[in-house]
Amino acid sequence: YAVGQRSSDDRQINELMNRIVRTMLQTKIDTIKKENFYEQIIDSINIGIFVMDHNGYVIQKNKKALSLLELSTFTHIKQIKTVNEKLARHLENTTSDNKFNLSYTNERTTINLSVNISGTKLMNKPVFIVTFNDIHNELDEKELDSWIRLTRVMTHEIMNSITPITSISDTLLSMQKFTEEEV
Repeated sequence: YAVGQRSSDDRQINELMNRIVRTMLQTKIDTIKKENFYEQIIDSINIGIFVMDHNGYVIQKNKKALSLLELSTFTHIKQIKTVNEKLARHLENTTSDNKFNLSYTNERTTINLSVNISGTKLMNKPVFIVTFNDIHNELDEKELDSWIRLTRVMTHEIMNSITPITSISDTLLSMQKFTEEEV
């Protein structure tokens, strides 16, 4: 190789390497933007979501999960024990897909959670996606509907029992009017 040709080859290699580095940096920037976009989507939904690995470490979570669990930081499912022992046990013993409802009382109110756990893989490692929602309002609506239905049934039954009395009363009243007209 001549000195001129070698420097020309070095320049081409440097240009190719710089192009590869720029492409890799742009790919990294695009990936970070996509991750931020997906994180904003997850934070905007009104359901608590977190992803945990098979050792119980929390990989991802949204703000609603922190709010529903009343935790300021959430890095491992053992932290849920401060919220509710039963929920922590369910999560620690999860090995596959699972769905359950759980009620517990905290300092202020009763919490009714609907919990759904789905197993999947992330980079060939098992993870669990846990979604949960406070279904207190839905239960209140069902309870109200039940009371309304019960009130309708009771009203119907009361009316059924009063109808014969009303009929007899009407008959007696009409007989009294008939008797008064004869006198």
